[in-house]
Amino acid sequence: MLHLEAVRTLLVAVQQVRLYGGDHPATRDAAEQFFRIVQPDLQEAPVQIEIDERTVIVQAIPQPTEDRHVPQLRAHLAARRIAGLVLHKDAKLDALLALVRLLAKEPEELLAEGGLADALRAAGISGVTVQALAPVVARSVVRAQDPYEAAVRAVYGITTAAEDGQADIPQALLTVEELVAALAAEPQHLWRCLADRSHDELDPAHAVNTCLLTLFAGGAVGLQHDVHVLLGVAGLLHDIGLAALPWEQRLLERTAIGPRPEWHHPADGAFLLRHIGGRESLPMIVAAEHHLPALGRVPVLPHSNLVALADYLDAMTCGRVPAGRQMSMGTAAEQLLRGLGPRFDPLQVRMLVELIRRQEAAGLEFSAPV
Repeated sequence: MLHLEAVRTLLVAVQQVRLYGGDHPATRDAAEQFFRIVQPDLQEAPVQIEIDERTVIVQAIPQPTEDRHVPQLRAHLAARRIAGLVLHKDAKLDALLALVRLLAKEPEELLAEGGLADALRAAGISGVTVQALAPVVARSVVRAQDPYEAAVRAVYGITTAAEDGQADIPQALLTVEELVAALAAEPQHLWRCLADRSHDELDPAHAVNTCLLTLFAGGAVGLQHDVHVLLGVAGLLHDIGLAALPWEQRLLERTAIGPRPEWHHPADGAFLLRHIGGRESLPMIVAAEHHLPALGRVPVLPHSNLVALADYLDAMTCGRVPAGRQMSMGTAAEQLLRGLGPRFDPLQVRMLVELIRRQEAAGLEFSAPV
């Protein structure tokens, strides 16, 4: 079996369901491709796919985290409290197709059904065994040499803690400090990470990308270090309020076309971040205000507008749900320059678009959303 190819095709199959629905022909095609890859091994023995603190492990072989599909699949499974999957010899194509459809559900929805194992049993699916992720593992934050990868893991850990009503402010500050240092030491690596548009808005990578776009813009205007870091924290945790919501409300606010005035997560996020600097806390205010431009309102804090701009630009150019909202980075930049969309600060728009265009002129290619 091609182990890395199995990781890639499983992730692609799940993404097809999330973008186009479980009944779309592309969904079955992707599931069939995954089945073709694992079938030769299934004829001999079960196929085991696990995650650890760093990577995805297929048949006891750790997969390279340099391949973007590996950390994405690891984060996807971890968010759904899945430590491993065992595909048994009697697993048929229809069982794997059902597995893919269940994996494509939002974490809140799947966990509300009792987790993947219960959902498989309820659907009458056999041939697949699920290993649940222990809570202590789910809440661990593992450091990595790659600053982008470390930040993605940190966001997952912070979000998990926020589900219990706790904002891990020290971890957020440390994560942004490390990203600010990486901006000075290896900016092109971070731009290359930003150029990969294969994530979707529901992944931890969206929070990291919003943070990075904000930090690049803040660095361009020469913000003082302390303000620069706090602004990065605001970008990293702009949607942290979602984690504090009951799963039904979180699912609604994460997937519905919005934003909407009645959404709860901006205020809930501000409440979680209230301990950073008191009433004048930059991250707290940004969490409360980051949807205001899209609602036709002007934020009180100018920094809120910048984080909102970074949030919008990343969300609209990645594999967002629904799929119809995807745009290329060039199209999004052009629309913003023409004043289309939310009411962002024109100076901030020109500054951020200019930073992106400089990278494109230097040969950086932003991938199309998938």
